Amino acid sequence: EKERMNEIVDKIKKSLSSMELKVLNLYLKGYSYNEISKISNLSKKSIDNALSRIKNKLSFLKYEIK
Repeated sequence: EKERMNEIVDKIKKSLSSMELKVLNLYLKGYSYNEISKISNLSKKSIDNALSRIKNKLSFLKYEIK
């Protein structure tokens, strides 16, 4: 299980830009769009766009995790 999880994490890191990884990390920690925007010095629209890109890029996970 742990090895499989590490493979998935590696795929995520390879699929996302550094900015997208930062946004995803903050989002998963429960930060709001406003908080992520302030922390990362990006507009709320940029955060929204980044999360949309992340969702599209990581759509493969629904097949990987099953």
